[in-house]
Amino acid sequence: EIKECDWSSDVCSSDLDDDLREATRSRLETEHALHRALEQGEFTVEYQPIVDLASGDVEGLEALVRWRHPERGIVPPSEFVPLAEETGVIAGIGTFVLEEALGQVGAWMADGTVGPEFSISVNLSARQFELQDIVATVRAALEQSGVAPAQLCVEITEGTLMSAASVAALARLHDLGVRVAIDDFGAGYTSFRNLKHLNADMVKLDGGFVKNLVNDASDRIFVKMMSELSSSFGMETVAEW
Repeated sequence: EIKECDWSSDVCSSDLDDDLREATRSRLETEHALHRALEQGEFTVEYQPIVDLASGDVEGLEALVRWRHPERGIVPPSEFVPLAEETGVIAGIGTFVLEEALGQVGAWMADGTVGPEFSISVNLSARQFELQDIVATVRAALEQSGVAPAQLCVEITEGTLMSAASVAALARLHDLGVRVAIDDFGAGYTSFRNLKHLNADMVKLDGGFVKNLVNDASDRIFVKMMSELSSSFGMETVAEW
């Protein structure tokens, strides 16, 4: 076999082609598996508590999607969410998580496990705003579950706010009574100036600013500043760990 090589780097074109073919094959397999997973119920929802630091009470939960692959086991979200967003499968996954989480809270309310003020947070992808009528999807899921709009908090990343249509949809969700949180704040695009224009009720600080609070004075200053700024705009502040 004759290989065309870049002698300066010792990388041969045939090796690069093999790597590219393998990457393409792996991508296609994962994409097909994502469609199958949605059809066969391989996605599940786990819940992370949201705790009031002052009282220690669990005020709500955040719904997190997990993929239980029949052969690979638990697939980390970082390995499938980007591809799901790129291919559009995220719309179906997102709707599943929304309906599953609201349905669970509705069931807990019915049996007295939680009260009518218990909240549930669900992440929405920017692609969901592009691919579906997200307001209609949320409204239908709320009606089906019996959960009040004020109990639902939709979490969006700062990138979602780059689209005028997404901002308009968020305003409609806010008018519906749903709370809106900006997730991973400080790690994306949003400027402080834009905070006053957003229909948001909560700012979730990126975990990178929180994990070193004890040892990093600059992180303590940032978290304190953001907490005070959010409060001045009538927003809550949540620190992710």
